[in-house]
Amino acid sequence: MLDERLGKWNFWTMFIGMNLAFLPMHLTGLFGMPRRVYTFPDGMGWDWLNLITSLGAFLLAIGVLLLLVNVASSLRRGRIAGANPWDAATLEWSVPSPPPPYNFAVIPRVASGHPLWEDQLRESEQRSSIGEGLVLDHGARQSLRHRSTAIRI
Repeated sequence: MLDERLGKWNFWTMFIGMNLAFLPMHLTGLFGMPRRVYTFPDGMGWDWLNLITSLGAFLLAIGVLLLLVNVASSLRRGRIAGANPWDAATLEWSVPSPPPPYNFAVIPRVASGHPLWEDQLRESEQRSSIGEGLVLDHGARQSLRHRSTAIRI
């Protein structure tokens, strides 16, 4: 898993850098600065906005560098992510990590929009059943194929 503290630094430097890089560009466009021109006359009033754009671009680049450092350090000594590292509420987080090719061995019966949080939320009396139900195995698929073949004949 990625480092949480470094991830927060990464997010805020990229967020602030992105806004500082691109919002002044909109203003310079509204003030009449032509696009795709490498130079322009002095005294047009765009100097300070272009300086802010350049500083924002450097801050955005620092944020990208922080992301790369975070990924590299987490690959070397990061904590191994489990099946549901963020305590998510939906079914895709109930399978092991990495997921098997078939995802679910049993067709899950879902009783709410948050099947993994039903005990905490207590939205309704019904409960989802992830481990019990119709088994998805090779024999079940075979019988469905034979039925479809029989219908065609």
